[in-house]
Amino acid sequence: MKRRAIYLHILLVLLLSLLCGGMLVGCGETVAAPEVKNVSIAAVEGTTGTVGTPHRVTFEAPEGCEISYSVVLGEAPATVSDFRRDGDAFLFYKAGTYTVTVYAAKDGMLGSGAATLSVKAAGLGEVKLTAPSGYGKVGTKHALSCEGMSAAAKVSVEKDGAPTEDAAYSAAEGTIVFASAGTYTVVVEEGGEKKTATIEIVATAAPTLTLSFAESSVKEDGAAAFEAVAHFDAGDGEAERSFKALYRLDGTAEYAEAEEGSYTLLGELFLPHTAGEWKLVCTVKGTSGSTAEAEAEISCEAAALSLSPRGAERYRIRTGQAVEISYLADGATDKYNVSFDTHGNADVIAEAGTGTSVRITSSQPDWFTVTVVYTHKVFTTVQQRVNIDVYSVENLTYAPVWGEDPFGGMPSEVLTCMGHLLYVDATSHGGTPHTFLPEEAEFEVVKNSVKSREGSKDVQKDVRILFAGNNLSYPYLFVDDLDACKATGKFTVRMKLTDPRTGYAAVAEKEFTVTATGSEDAAAAKKISDYVKKYNAFFGADAMDLTGMPKDCRLNMVLTSGGIIMHRRGAEWSLNGGNADFAKMTFAEATENFRLDLKFTLLAPNPSSGAAWLGIGVRTVDKDGWAGFFDLKADGGKFVLAPAFDNGTLTELPAAGAELPEAKSGAVIELRLERRASGDAVEYAAYYKAAGEYRLYARWIGTKSTQAGNIGAPVMQLQFTHRNAGGCYAVENVSLLRFDV
Repeated sequence: MKRRAIYLHILLVLLLSLLCGGMLVGCGETVAAPEVKNVSIAAVEGTTGTVGTPHRVTFEAPEGCEISYSVVLGEAPATVSDFRRDGDAFLFYKAGTYTVTVYAAKDGMLGSGAATLSVKAAGLGEVKLTAPSGYGKVGTKHALSCEGMSAAAKVSVEKDGAPTEDAAYSAAEGTIVFASAGTYTVVVEEGGEKKTATIEIVATAAPTLTLSFAESSVKEDGAAAFEAVAHFDAGDGEAERSFKALYRLDGTAEYAEAEEGSYTLLGELFLPHTAGEWKLVCTVKGTSGSTAEAEAEISCEAAALSLSPRGAERYRIRTGQAVEISYLADGATDKYNVSFDTHGNADVIAEAGTGTSVRITSSQPDWFTVTVVYTHKVFTTVQQRVNIDVYSVENLTYAPVWGEDPFGGMPSEVLTCMGHLLYVDATSHGGTPHTFLPEEAEFEVVKNSVKSREGSKDVQKDVRILFAGNNLSYPYLFVDDLDACKATGKFTVRMKLTDPRTGYAAVAEKEFTVTATGSEDAAAAKKISDYVKKYNAFFGADAMDLTGMPKDCRLNMVLTSGGIIMHRRGAEWSLNGGNADFAKMTFAEATENFRLDLKFTLLAPNPSSGAAWLGIGVRTVDKDGWAGFFDLKADGGKFVLAPAFDNGTLTELPAAGAELPEAKSGAVIELRLERRASGDAVEYAAYYKAAGEYRLYARWIGTKSTQAGNIGAPVMQLQFTHRNAGGCYAVENVSLLRFDV
């Protein structure tokens, strides 16, 4: 109200001044505004410019003037909380810069003068240090207070009379933390004043704590050793220690305090009972009241569990009867849910049995696999499986019984464009045992996902089972992709055996994976050679010497457990006439001298004619330069080696008693063919092995030549040919040697 009155008064004086000025001008008289001079502010008593001290404003002004005042603190008008006026005396309550303006009004004119005063606090009081708890202890925040202290005050700390770095002062918080024990002096300086306080720090710092696990992960219910180490400075010690466990299911969720019973603490062993991420938190409290906390993380993996069949046998059950089959489960089965997979077989029902067993019922004779699946209750991606192979039969006593592998141990991987003979490992059950032959089995391709890339499309390819309708004595598989040999995929063959004496049947299935061989000779040869070595146990590759063969030799083969039947083109052998060459061996350069060794086994002659015929063609100078054949063939029920050269002379006939075996199934001939050039003479010789040594069978002589197709010209290529419906046979232990004479 006083300020408003002052302002109204000033405004009235101004209006009167203007009015009077106008009147004087009108009257022709000039009136000067009163002059206010020598305005000053001084303390009535005490120190000038101190908060709370009365200050008198003095000035000089003409007599008879009406006097008024205004006060500004900094840039803003001062308020009643900033100052109080008592007559011509002023009391300033806050530190800062005050401007006091004196106004003098007389005869309608107004004059003014001002004085400025810097006001500071009334002086420094007692320096005090306080702390809610832990006063006088190392590491505790001590609050610093000092009456009359402003933000500009200087604070320093000394220890034992010298500046120290063992104390940290925070001007923003107004706190001091002492890092070590000792006697400290806190100094506050402002406005030429200095005040001090002494504090004795005798207690210790907050303890330090480390917590660590001996390993980064542990299985469910497994024990993870940990170590919690706390260090206390002198004067302090451990008063209390506590633990808590936090848990999260995955890496994105927040940790939450673990439920009671989800883990166990035994001394310095931590046992989490649930898979996931864990964090163990340790808190220690010292006798001084200070605390420290540390944490360590550990991953808990799914509990160990292993499944296996109970024994290596394949279970044999009767159709229509539920049979409980046990398996071995080693580990924390309670951590997993159990389910069963019958692989889409609608005729088979699998359900939980008693304990670790599965109850199986099959409505049809079949060969199938039941998979027991254990899925972790928390981590559903963690699974354990055990396959139980079962075949159901119509009669447990008389139905056929499979051996260790119903398909005779043949590999589950097959190559494109290659014949793969089928085998059977089964016997009758009951009465006199009967070993089943492949021709007694019924084979069927029941699933086929084999495809080959043709242009920009994947084209389905046939998987054929060739047997009696193709005039073959043995059944075999053929993946038909002759143009490219690039087919890949999977197919399943079902084999059914029926005991001819009882009529009871048994069924087995086998899935095959198809691998492309490609159409390039060198690449195909290597892939097939590697394939034979890979399945050495089945094919007997150790008995085959392929190292001497040129790398670009194309070895498309029908593979047998005893070796190789070489076969180059056509889905089946041309048993009804025609030729089919099946392998070529190309020399890097034409050669004069070589030796070819091989083992020939007749698996079965042509079923209609009794024929058996292997031709080894000789190409000279270039690949089109036919010189002739070495022909091994059946003649009158016996094998003979017949020359088929376009020129040259047969100089030696078979010696007396040099008879080859009869041309019947199982006949074996170990054959050696040689070419030697010496001077102008060129000699071809055929040998057979008897009584452990090679014996000369026949020799052909020619004259050295360079003409393609001439018996005397250097050899560029050998070509194996299946000639004239020549039966089914195996060629094994092939080796090719070049030498200089």
